Amino acid sequence: MTASLQDSIDSFVNDANTAALPYYNAGEYDNAVEAYKAAGNSGAEGLGPAIDERTHGNSASVTHQAWVLNGQLAKINSGPFNGVASTQADADNARGIVQRMWTLYQGAYKMITTKPVTTRPGTFVPSAAGGAAPTTTSTPSLSMGALLGGALVGAAVIGVAVGTLPAAVGGAVAGTILGALLGKKGT
Repeated sequence: MTASLQDSIDSFVNDANTAALPYYNAGEYDNAVEAYKAAGNSGAEGLGPAIDERTHGNSASVTHQAWVLNGQLAKINSGPFNGVASTQADADNARGIVQRMWTLYQGAYKMITTKPVTTRPGTFVPSAAGGAAPTTTSTPSLSMGALLGGALVGAAVIGVAVGTLPAAVGGAVAGTILGALLGKKGT
């Protein structure tokens, strides 16, 4: 997209109305519905994924709601779709769905942050919103490995306690995992 993402979101509903309203006002509801369907499909295939990319997937549950709405929009009666002529109520429904999709895209866009995203200790990934690189990086207090290791040690200790794991095996497992977590070899 050559325009900014925010501009594209802002123009989403305006462009849909610009395309559909002349047909709507002329009573050509099939064409109005098809114009709204085209706009909805454009948003679902372009805006949603672009927003998800910029939010590092944090907006996926919101943009998915817009995707679901687009599926509902696609099923609205129209001559080209199913041979059933659209009514004014169909066109109103289509316009309302596009409006709700736009509201969801606006909310999802607000999930873009300028804060740095740290993927692992000491690794800075600049945000998609173009935030400046920080002078320091943050280090999480627990890594996924530490959490998993702690869970495995806990499982070994519980196994020994309930008698499903011999003490020698449980102790060896716990010692090996704790040694790895603490960076000691041969523990």
